[in-house]
Amino acid sequence: MEIVLTCSVATIESALLTALVPLGHRVVLVGGSDKEDVAARWPIAVTALDAERAALLPADVAIVVDARVALRTGVGTVAMPEPAGTTYRARRNLFVDPHEAQAVALRDTSMRLVVDAVYGPGVPSEDLVSGLLAMVRSVPVVPTLPGSKIPFAPVFAADLARVVAAALETSDADWSDEHVLRGRETTTLEGLVDAVAELAKKRPLRVPLPAFLEGAGSSLLHLFGVRLASPDPAALERLHASLDDMSAPDGFAAFGVVPTPLRDALVQLSAGLPEQRAAEGYGALEHKRFWVDIRKSAFAPEPLLEHFRAEAAEILPIEFDVEHGYDGAMVVRGRSLTAALPGRGHIQMRVEETLPRRVTFATVQGHPVAGVVRFMTEARGDVVRFIVEVFARSGSPFDFVALKAGGAALQNLTWATVCKRMLERSAGESEAGVEHVFEHLDEAEAHRTEAWIESVIVRRERDEHAALAICAT
Repeated sequence: MEIVLTCSVATIESALLTALVPLGHRVVLVGGSDKEDVAARWPIAVTALDAERAALLPADVAIVVDARVALRTGVGTVAMPEPAGTTYRARRNLFVDPHEAQAVALRDTSMRLVVDAVYGPGVPSEDLVSGLLAMVRSVPVVPTLPGSKIPFAPVFAADLARVVAAALETSDADWSDEHVLRGRETTTLEGLVDAVAELAKKRPLRVPLPAFLEGAGSSLLHLFGVRLASPDPAALERLHASLDDMSAPDGFAAFGVVPTPLRDALVQLSAGLPEQRAAEGYGALEHKRFWVDIRKSAFAPEPLLEHFRAEAAEILPIEFDVEHGYDGAMVVRGRSLTAALPGRGHIQMRVEETLPRRVTFATVQGHPVAGVVRFMTEARGDVVRFIVEVFARSGSPFDFVALKAGGAALQNLTWATVCKRMLERSAGESEAGVEHVFEHLDEAEAHRTEAWIESVIVRRERDEHAALAICAT
């Protein structure tokens, strides 16, 4: 099925693509260069066109998502014109609107899904729940936000996407009807903070917002890299008011979709936060390289790296997976690893590539550094070299200061310790021991490195998306 998708909310767009592509649908994203970037991450079944060209495309379905359905930091403040789906040459139109949107005059080829407060894995500055997760993880003190006790029922983006997919796949679906999608669990901002704190196994100090602001609290959050704007209480009140409209049947039930429990959705959200690119950090981009040359190693280069992958939980002097448990398969491409960092909160890294002689991790939103770390092996004559290589900037102004005040020395000790432990595991010997070299990259080198890091992340995403598309063949 050929689908034209108009959606400016990255969280919802990603969920829709993840649900629709494996079913064999082909999706055209409507927009500019930003959509071309998204399509580049989907090597199969996803393309991008500007609005003028998309309007001429004879698609089977046009899906139009009103940006106000998203639970953003400025929830309810995003203005969007009248849905333009009817301007497309599609046989059917599907509108995803908030309660407050002007009702669309539905025809026998149109369907409307009414939903509010959609959240999912995204950049913390754009998705409110992701922002709360980053805040609870990163700072010891959490402000009580305006409207924190107003009840509302959030909807997980993946659940919305499952309903859209079901609407397209159900042969007897009524395409002249309106379906209201309500979250199964009512919560509050305060309740969400409690839920993510429980997930992160933290107990942050709660401070009323006025007192927090008097102590330069909003600036403090930004110092920690938490870009969380205070939500609009009036918008939360509108979300709460929508709970009173119980006259319409449950849209989830109509399509046979059981919404994901809130805690399970938060687990998925925490594992799906995007990477923290080196270009997003503070200060100069640093290149650090630690290595140890091993003679008489019991392992050749490739088996030595495979040993590192298998035993990483013991070799790395960091307690990973404090949130999601450890199942023995830690260094697997695409997996997110969470660690507790004393004095900083919880940090997360994602495995981006696993090659015979190289493993690359990228830091995830909220990490004290922005960049990647690589673990490599190579043969140098009769010597096996084990290498730890880091390309990174400070993740926030606070981390920039903390690294200058001694945090960098602790990081250096961490990577030197990894090299020492790999020397021990090899049962070999080293004349020079652990060696290292540090440098600050100039602007041209930094740009080349940032482009390389982006290519590594995009390649993983493309491979994962290609695997999803192959499921449809």
